[in-house]
Amino acid sequence: MVLGVRPEHFAAAPAEQTGWQVTAQVVEMLGNETFIYFDMAGRQLIARMAGEAAVEVGQEVRLLPGQAHLRFFEPSADGARIRT
Repeated sequence: MVLGVRPEHFAAAPAEQTGWQVTAQVVEMLGNETFIYFDMAGRQLIARMAGEAAVEVGQEVRLLPGQAHLRFFEPSADGARIRT
């Protein structure tokens, strides 16, 4: 099974919640939003944060994917979506 989540469906994890612990590899500040690039399971992912996130390259960041927005796909060549 392959998990899909769009960059805009990530949020910074509050202190009381666990999230995905990732290392920021690239931080792209665009003024109204910040893109944080990170690796997970050998794949590069991107999280989009509103405004200028106080994140630096190499910094550990905890992110939460929006569970209502998670999508699951078949790992086969056609990558068919699995309806939940």
